[in-house]
Amino acid sequence: MRKPLRRMIGGVIGMKGYFFILIGMMLFMWSCAVVEGGGEVGEKSYVYVAGGPEGLFIIDVTDAENPELVGRFDTDDWAYGVYVSGGYAYIADRWNGLVVVDVSDPRNPAEVGNLDTDGYAMGVYVSGNYAYIADERNGLVIVDVSDPSSPEEVGHIDMGDKAWETFVSEGYAYVADQTNGLVIIDVSNPNSPEEVGQIDTGDKACGVYVSGNYAYVADLGNGLVIIDVSDPSSPEEIGHFDTDGYTKGVYVSGDYAYVADWLNGLVIVDVSDPNNPKLAYDMLWMTFYSVFGM
Repeated sequence: MRKPLRRMIGGVIGMKGYFFILIGMMLFMWSCAVVEGGGEVGEKSYVYVAGGPEGLFIIDVTDAENPELVGRFDTDDWAYGVYVSGGYAYIADRWNGLVVVDVSDPRNPAEVGNLDTDGYAMGVYVSGNYAYIADERNGLVIVDVSDPSSPEEVGHIDMGDKAWETFVSEGYAYVADQTNGLVIIDVSNPNSPEEVGQIDTGDKACGVYVSGNYAYVADLGNGLVIIDVSDPSSPEEIGHFDTDGYTKGVYVSGDYAYVADWLNGLVIVDVSDPNNPKLAYDMLWMTFYSVFGM
């Protein structure tokens, strides 16, 4: 029997002044390790959840106080990450690679494309006509999705450890590469990605969010690490905040970083001065594995 959505472990999704909190049972602690994406169809607003062994969930959050599960798609493996763009959900589905699902009708999602990425697809970010896959020990895989029904690998680069998540900004892919820290890849030519920078973050880089000249890294037992990436070839750590838990994910909005800190709950960090991050608020009464926003 399928587990109801309310049991799935998740995180926090910010949209239109709200944070949507997804909580779950310990049995599937990684089932919503990555929650990302969102969108609007007509006057409706939706959140898309990577639900681990349960696949993709689509939630109508038009009425933020009364979210409604409206669609679901069962992937073949373990949905770790999802990114929504142009009416399609791009799902990092572990050994099943990249799965492309048409979500133009949120109540009837349908698979239109699939690509074996050769590794374990853990995270995905879509920019323009390309999907960037954090493919665990297989590094970063770049996929041409200009035709969503026929995704094609066009670029690949190995890394030092396990590529867990990626964020793409202004021609660079920022990869959380576990014990190898933050790796910066020049993807201006998707067919020939090139590593241009790397920095040891201290523990295991599990998540990354880029805002302006700064990369915010969720560094597991080392908390939140803030890195100046104004020169991508020479990243420099400028700030650090010990969250006391195991930092799994981070989302930045305005002057605040929202940190998913596992058993330590949601930690909100004031990063108005990136050199001196300070605790703004914490929610110790919940368990968080990821935090994303829109």
